[in-house]
Amino acid sequence: MRVAGLPAGIVLCIRALIPAILAFILIQRPEKLMHVALVSVAFFGFLFLDSSVTIQMNTGGTVMFGIVPLVGVLIPAIVVVGHFLVDRCGSSDDVY
Repeated sequence: MRVAGLPAGIVLCIRALIPAILAFILIQRPEKLMHVALVSVAFFGFLFLDSSVTIQMNTGGTVMFGIVPLVGVLIPAIVVVGHFLVDRCGSSDDVY
């Protein structure tokens, strides 16, 4: 669906506002890292799928996805996996 004008501005504003809110929450409440990371994976995963469909349609299927949206999903996904592994394999009392 093609969006232009004011609706496009609103969509772009929301797409910029959500990561800003997530960053603000993470700065204010670092103990909520796992929750923010999971929401980030969901949000950036949606953006990745949305952009992948657009890229595939515009290139005729020769390019599958963009690098920037992929990195946007991978960074919070790595944080989630890392946080999960630290919670399972280590304790908070371990200091090296």
